[in-house]
Amino acid sequence: MNVTRLDNQQVEYLWAAGDHEPDWKPELRERLKTIAEVSGVPLGQWLLGKCSMREVSVEHVRELEAQLGTNHALRNMLRSITQRLRRQVPGFPLARIAIAVERPANPINPDIYTAERLRRSRQLLNVLQQGLRLDLDSFRPEERIGLLLMSAAYGGGLMDIAQLNALVEVAPERIEWIAGVPELRLPLSIRGKAQAEYRQWFPDPATLALLIRCSDDMRKMDARLKRSETALKCVRAFLGRSCVSKRDLPTSLTELLDLLRMQMQLRLPQILVGNCIQLTTCLHST
Repeated sequence: MNVTRLDNQQVEYLWAAGDHEPDWKPELRERLKTIAEVSGVPLGQWLLGKCSMREVSVEHVRELEAQLGTNHALRNMLRSITQRLRRQVPGFPLARIAIAVERPANPINPDIYTAERLRRSRQLLNVLQQGLRLDLDSFRPEERIGLLLMSAAYGGGLMDIAQLNALVEVAPERIEWIAGVPELRLPLSIRGKAQAEYRQWFPDPATLALLIRCSDDMRKMDARLKRSETALKCVRAFLGRSCVSKRDLPTSLTELLDLLRMQMQLRLPQILVGNCIQLTTCLHST
């Protein structure tokens, strides 16, 4: 589109206030003028009458649009200016209409991703990964069980207190090997019928090794381990052994799982986050 340098009268026409415009528009217009002047974009300088251009293309308009970011009010102000130009210059490229759209909240709520929670979450995962490399014979029984519970939650996908409780109720001797794949059925009441349904769980290699190694420890603790406070005590014992400060220790199994789940959410596509437990466990009726 061939154009010439704008004179003062044309510039005033382009930037003049419209009839009955709201009070906030003059300030917005001045902001757009400032951006057009300091951005260094040729079209911005031309709209202010400060330079000449041999032609104005759609690409020139898009270049100035890019300087306005996602501010829909500024972009629509630019749209109205290009519309005035088109009335005088047929075929002059128009800026695009910007519509403010409210999008649904992200499945991962950014409000919970505070720097402190992210630090604690990452710390738990680091301690878990380091614990899997250490000599388990140097651990006390409760420390080994704490490592097992964290591994079962993060590595095995048992991100639920009821599932962890079901895990400690099942003897390692009940592990079945089907076509070389280890399988363990966790007693869980899914539809309110106690012992009527089970979760078919396929433990990951690290959790499986821990489960076999901790079998004697779990037998000795027996009924005590079925209490949530005992399971939490074991987790805190393992974390304390790994030099996690007291203020960073989880105060409940729910908090522990929330922090571990945060690490899983940061690593999995969102479509999988809500179904991570279902992907690692299959529901079967007896």
